[in-house]
Amino acid sequence: VCRRGWRSMWISSTASCTGARAVMGAAGGSGPVSSMAYAWEVCRNKNPARLIWGETGPRLMAKAVKKFSLEGYKKTHLAFCPVDYERWRKVLRPGFEMLFDDATYAIHLWNEMWRVADQDKNAQYPQTCLYEKLKQTYLPVVTAIEVSSVV
Repeated sequence: VCRRGWRSMWISSTASCTGARAVMGAAGGSGPVSSMAYAWEVCRNKNPARLIWGETGPRLMAKAVKKFSLEGYKKTHLAFCPVDYERWRKVLRPGFEMLFDDATYAIHLWNEMWRVADQDKNAQYPQTCLYEKLKQTYLPVVTAIEVSSVV
């Protein structure tokens, strides 16, 4: 969930015993743009069937940061991953609250964890859970008229 836009380069990465997270973006400058082009080219040349988990995520980002000397653009992982992957189900708990401040750019909801748990992201959950509150706040409302015109 993207909470707000940005106009500069940012990098968020942390690796610990609880997992690895990586987010990267660029909005200008030769180093940031070159790093994104580099990462894109590496990904384009990978065979998805042979990928090792994290190969095109945290490890690739660490290589790009080092290769293009982008250490000065780092932000804390909390700017993009305030919900720890081990606690992803908390967002479905009725009444669970999290406060996000201006330092939080996005909220990663751990798609792979949902998939492994066979949790339907399109299902309706209790209205007081954080997931439904995020959907209400950040997802566009699609009307029946809009849907029928697409079909």
